[in-house]
Formats: sequence, structure tokens, C-alpha cells
Amino acid sequence: MQKEVIIKQSLTEKTLTETSVYILYSSRIKYYLLLLLIIFTFNATTVYWSGIKPEANDLGFIPPIAVIVVSVLIFFNLANRSKKDFKKNSRYYTNLVFTLNETEFRTEGEDFFNARKWEDLVKIKSTKKWYLIYFNKMQASIIDRSQLDPSKEDELNDIFNSIRTKIKVVD
Repeated sequence: MQKEVIIKQSLTEKTLTETSVYILYSSRIKYYLLLLLIIFTFNATTVYWSGIKPEANDLGFIPPIAVIVVSVLIFFNLANRSKKDFKKNSRYYTNLVFTLNETEFRTEGEDFFNARKWEDLVKIKSTKKWYLIYFNKMQASIIDRSQLDPSKEDELNDIFNSIRTKIKVVD
């Protein structure tokens, strides 16, 4: 008989915001922003140490500051959008039932149902706070670890270990 784990939980606005920011900044965008910051800082430092006196209206320090400002704006915009999305579509985040077995991952909510085979998903990422089950690189279902009892978490880990051949599981 196939082992099945059923998890009932509701996500909070804070959890949704935190995971949205985590997913964005754990993607490649952080590397691009860091690369731009390094390039612009190197350029500004080279000009400064070269002995060339910059013009009074030279704005060589602006690009590194712009990268930092853009990063902060992305963070606050994402946090704001997550809060609005939670308020507008709270039915997708409250009273959820996740059913996991060795063949599929199902999500049921107030008026929706999703079932996906593990082979159709991208990866499962385990963090200290959540299990993130990725549908694509930037979209994931969130299982909040704080709402799991230890026995459910052990059963969940057993299922994740059994499906490692079907999907990438990152601890």
C-alpha cells in the first residue's frame, strides 16, 4: 500500500511575504545584482585611484548606489505585492489540504483542486521554516514547518526520500 501524508494548514500574510522574498533572492537575480554592484564599484574605485580628477559634475558613484536602491525597491515592491495578493486571494492560502504520496502532490482549497505528478515539478527545497515545492523556477507551494507535528514531518521526509529519483530534493 502506498504511503500518503495529509497536511492541513493555513498560511499567514507574513509567511507568504517571507517566502516570496526568499524565492526571488534565492534565484539568479541576486547574482546579477551583485555582479552589477561589483562592476560599478570597481569602475568607480579605478577612476578614484587613477589620479584622474573627475569633473565636478561626474556622477561615477551613482551606478553602485542605483543597484542598491533597485535591490531595496524590488524587495519592498515584492513584499507589498505579496500582502495585496494575500488579501485579494486569501482563499488560495487558508484552509489548505496538501496530500503527498509517492506518485503525486495534491493541493485542495476552498474552491480549487490541483494534482501534479512529481515528475512534472521542478524541485523540493527544505529550509528551516518551510518546505517549498517548486512548480517552476519562481513559483512554489509552501508547507509551513511550524504547523507540522514531528510525526508528520518524519513521514513527509520519508516520502521526499522515496521520490528522489523523480525530482530534485534539496535539503
